[in-house]
Amino acid sequence: MPSKGRRRKRPRLLLRPILGWLLALNLVAGLVFSPAMATRRVRVLGARPYDQARIRSVLIGLRGVPFFLVRGPWLEHRLAAVPYVESVSVARNLFGRAVVRMAYRRPVTRVASQRNLALDRWGVAYLSPEPVKGVPTVFLPGPAFRPWLTVVAPFETRSAAWVCERASAIRNLDLGSVVLTYQGAVSLRDRSGATIVLGPAERLEEKLDRLEEILSERPSLFESVRELNLTAPSRPAIVERPGVVEP
Repeated sequence: MPSKGRRRKRPRLLLRPILGWLLALNLVAGLVFSPAMATRRVRVLGARPYDQARIRSVLIGLRGVPFFLVRGPWLEHRLAAVPYVESVSVARNLFGRAVVRMAYRRPVTRVASQRNLALDRWGVAYLSPEPVKGVPTVFLPGPAFRPWLTVVAPFETRSAAWVCERASAIRNLDLGSVVLTYQGAVSLRDRSGATIVLGPAERLEEKLDRLEEILSERPSLFESVRELNLTAPSRPAIVERPGVVEP
């Protein structure tokens, strides 16, 4: 039998490690929620004048918010929540400073009969907050174009945007408009009034390359030509303007 005079030893609590962990957690919590770590300065790069008030209204809510409570993806989503913004990136540091970079959609064409409705190079349709200038007009099939449609039969909006961007880059072509039909035919219109018939959407790149080649050889072609038909790019057909005499 065990002696009655002996007492059972109680296990010693490891107080030092526990106190150390509690102190560390207290310091971390102090840093996280300290006003010194709050978001104090945000630098915005690339903001357009028409968008500055909206951006300011989003960022003003960050004043005094602890740095670790500001979620980058959430802020990027808020700032990119309008269709004319292409992307937003947010970079932050531990001293309450952040850099926001704004990138906006660049129109490659304006949709006919729709006020300020544009397509960017990816074919994304969006309403521009400012007038769309300096780009050709695209005539899409149908009485009205609905921006929530992703396909304009039989043309995808991305294909329409590609034609506008590619044709706009051709030297000696002052592109005014691009016309797409329900049947899938494509034609271009120079601001001189000349029409370039590309025909079906097949081999469009080849047809535009051929147009670029012709205009490099004859830069003033549309001064005397009313229509250039490139349905068969190897056999271009020309319709002269009335009253023009071949030299």
